[in-house]
Amino acid sequence: MRELTDEKIIEIINKHRDFFLADVEENLCLEHYNFTHRQKLTEKDAEFRKAVCFFCNQEKPCVKTKGCNNM
Repeated sequence: MRELTDEKIIEIINKHRDFFLADVEENLCLEHYNFTHRQKLTEKDAEFRKAVCFFCNQEKPCVKTKGCNNM
């Protein structure tokens, strides 16, 4: 069995960075979306889908972003 070292993990993360960031960004409630993107969106300014927020870890309406998978 191949040993998984810290260097190999970092290499994998760097190789797939866009994929990992996309997963994090896709599931943010309005409060955390505004915080991470430095926005001041209201409920009227965005479309939502039901998902588990990455930061809250609660099922809430999350902001739809480009390329997200609808549930």
